[in-house]
Amino acid sequence: MKPSLPRLICALVNVAGLPGAGTLLAGRRMTGWCQVALSLALMAGTFLGLIRLIQLLWIKGAQAAGSSGLAYWTALLIETPEEWTALAIAVACAVLYLANLLWSLASARPRSAASPPPLPSPPPGGS
Repeated sequence: MKPSLPRLICALVNVAGLPGAGTLLAGRRMTGWCQVALSLALMAGTFLGLIRLIQLLWIKGAQAAGSSGLAYWTALLIETPEEWTALAIAVACAVLYLANLLWSLASARPRSAASPPPLPSPPPGGS
């Protein structure tokens, strides 16, 4: 079964743009706005977690700058609970973002404007 052009456009908007935007384009307002809000929140969580992790590793690198070779690179390993927490937040938000993307792809089908077929009328004279 070949996908229709409107459905393909909605799916491409979800992938290339913002997950949920294609769902909005398809006419599913409530679902689309939920997906957009979730996408923005998860992107922010991913970036904030990564920025915090980079900041912590940068500080450790500056403190170990006088070290040589292996000692310097060993200092940059993720060791402290704060570093693991920042990494866990970034990874969890990225995984949930991918789940949201799959949800938006599944719901990016345009609503059909066609009305359902009429119900058959009972035969004349029958009971």
